[in-house]
Amino acid sequence: MMKIIIGVIVIVFLIYIISWIVGYIMTRPKRAKLKYNPKEKLGVDYEDIEFKSGKNLIKGWYIPCKDNRFTIVYSHGYLENRESSTIDIYRVIEEMRKLGANILCFDFSGSGESEGYCVTCGYREKMDLMNAIDFAKTKSTAPIFIYGISMGAATTALVTSERDDIAGAICDSPFSNLKSYLSANLGVWTHLPKFPFQPIIFRAMEKTAGLTLDKVVPAESVKNSKVPILLMHGKGDHLIPYTESEKLKETNPDMVTLDIIENNGHCKSLEKERDRYMENVSNFINKVLEKNSRIVDKNI
Repeated sequence: MMKIIIGVIVIVFLIYIISWIVGYIMTRPKRAKLKYNPKEKLGVDYEDIEFKSGKNLIKGWYIPCKDNRFTIVYSHGYLENRESSTIDIYRVIEEMRKLGANILCFDFSGSGESEGYCVTCGYREKMDLMNAIDFAKTKSTAPIFIYGISMGAATTALVTSERDDIAGAICDSPFSNLKSYLSANLGVWTHLPKFPFQPIIFRAMEKTAGLTLDKVVPAESVKNSKVPILLMHGKGDHLIPYTESEKLKETNPDMVTLDIIENNGHCKSLEKERDRYMENVSNFINKVLEKNSRIVDKNI
């Protein structure tokens, strides 16, 4: 009997330790290092930039466009940096410059070359993006669109109800509610069964990173958004199901345009359906700019 009791205690202890280690690692993943820069990859001039977000110094790039029509502030995904290997930021830069965009891309706190010790899946990243928007306004008076993928898309969605000085938002493969998303999909990231690990992992994430999972709810922000939002999501996304974008659309159908694109993989729509993806982006931006221009002309 004593051996059984000791065995149970050991198992419970191991579950607890494994869960805390996993939760810790999830909020402190290994930083992805920068490999290139816009000059090396594309031959375009850029500026190394930095700005403060809370106590952290945020690093990034600003790529001006001579005949700019708007500015894109880009947010990367989880486990990434401003180069965004999942979607290839250099391809994004090329495509957006064709449309007449200045581009600001940056490393979230705890990622890339920015200061900070942890990743919070939108909780503190929202502040980073807010400060990036403020910085972009010091570089150009062009209308600002915020654009993100995956975690960066969820962060972009979180900001849509916070600002009245952005023209629109483009979100590629976001989640709608961090806690409910992780509750259903944590195994995709950890390869552990929901019971008994999940509650302890959640607790570990919150304690070690100082975040509150219940407060990362892009759906609430989108519901109250006053700016137009373009959502795009691959139907075969194995990391964040396309139904997450459908949930966001349902909260505010008047302000949200959604396109579910037939392809597999996470944030692979630009790679696999380039023409459709860029047509969505171009039409969305042009429509917003045209509408804003009419409003300005009317007010004058």
